[in-house]
Amino acid sequence: MAILQKDWDHGLTYESLNSANDGNGNAGPFDQEWSCLLDLYILGDYIKDHNFCNAIIDATIEKTITDKGHPTALPAAGFVTLSPDSTLQKLLVDFYVWAGKMEWYCGSESNVQSAPKNLWLLVALRFTEKAKDAKKMKKFPWIEDRCQYHEHKAGEPKCNS
Repeated sequence: MAILQKDWDHGLTYESLNSANDGNGNAGPFDQEWSCLLDLYILGDYIKDHNFCNAIIDATIEKTITDKGHPTALPAAGFVTLSPDSTLQKLLVDFYVWAGKMEWYCGSESNVQSAPKNLWLLVALRFTEKAKDAKKMKKFPWIEDRCQYHEHKAGEPKCNS
């Protein structure tokens, strides 16, 4: 907890979150780390710390890249706890739309029955948008422009990451 307080006081970034591992680059078991990222985002959203939320978004994106996997169970939990305008919610929907696999819907990784209906409505709506966007995009949208998942205060410039 002291490490988190020190980092919080000095500006928490993805790099400082990523440095809290076992020395081999492993932050812990797969499911626990995804769950921890969701909990940290919820905390940041609750205390209205947009920089902290953005660091969690970045850590979530980086984890998908380094693990070559996506949090298939996280959207169900996220849609119950996150506000509808949450940028993390948008990212979780985009994981399903742009990187989804059949197993996510009907295999051992499926959470179709437990996830809220509004998740699937947003996934369906994004699939419709994806048909239009896919011709223009060369990479996943979170790789192409991660800033779209960040929160910015009114008048604050957009990042260029």
